[in-house]
Amino acid sequence: METAGEPGGFLITLPYGSRADWVQNGLAAGQAVITAGGETVNVDRAEILSTAEVADQLPASEQRLLKLFNVEQILQVRRSEP
Repeated sequence: METAGEPGGFLITLPYGSRADWVQNGLAAGQAVITAGGETVNVDRAEILSTAEVADQLPASEQRLLKLFNVEQILQVRRSEP
């Protein structure tokens, strides 16, 4: 699983799809705590997007990997206050 920083949040690839337990738990809770780049961040407003919707926000190398492994969904989360 990779995270890509974006203004105000993160894009998290979903190689196992949106039905993975950790994804469902985060969506149900409405918030989560993630660690990215050694920083612990509170996030909320999770939204599952198609990879195509956010492809322009990802490096070309990441786009190629996502296509190669047929990763079709990305979880977008926004930074929130603790």
